[in-house]
Amino acid sequence: GVPVTQLSSDEELLNVALWKANATKEWCAWQPEGSNFVWKNFFVQHTPRYPFHEDPKWYPFGTPIAYYFQHSSKLDDNDRALDILQEHRRDGRKWPNHFSHAYSFYASFAELKADHPGVSCMM
Repeated sequence: GVPVTQLSSDEELLNVALWKANATKEWCAWQPEGSNFVWKNFFVQHTPRYPFHEDPKWYPFGTPIAYYFQHSSKLDDNDRALDILQEHRRDGRKWPNHFSHAYSFYASFAELKADHPGVSCMM
């Protein structure tokens, strides 16, 4: 078995569970910590450091990011993020691209995969 107490993230635990169930894909929707990504990355379309969550063997170019989730955030940041999102929705403006990888943003994961066919995960 895998010593799950030594895993460093919830994503790693999800992958262990998937592999135990004989899955042929893996979870790789690693997201930035905190909800400040809403105004620091998502709306301004500014990618975080690259490579993001790189692994020398499996992800030497980092993992893609889907801007749908957040964790490890402060309540004040959560309130600010929700206010920004609600204001954007209320104004009816076009939403920014939700996926990023290797300093680029994409409207869909299919578009990201077309530019980076070596990405071995699914979203």
